[in-house]
Amino acid sequence: MPDAVNLTDSARRHMESLIEKQGQPVVRLQVKGGGCAGFQYEWKMSDSKEFDDEVIKLSNGEFAIDAQSLLFVIGTE
Repeated sequence: MPDAVNLTDSARRHMESLIEKQGQPVVRLQVKGGGCAGFQYEWKMSDSKEFDDEVIKLSNGEFAIDAQSLLFVIGTE
């Protein structure tokens, strides 16, 4: 089964670099209301993922998108 979002090689390397530098194994994305187009994209580092997160494995950690946010980014690159 393909991933919910398509990570470019550059994005994958950037997230792996953040994990290495920050010392936390999960890069999280959350979409919230607000911002210029009606949405804000919040990125943060975390020690863990939630049970309903969509998770993409990275070489040294994971990229996690919460279930509600996934509806807004599914199929994107």
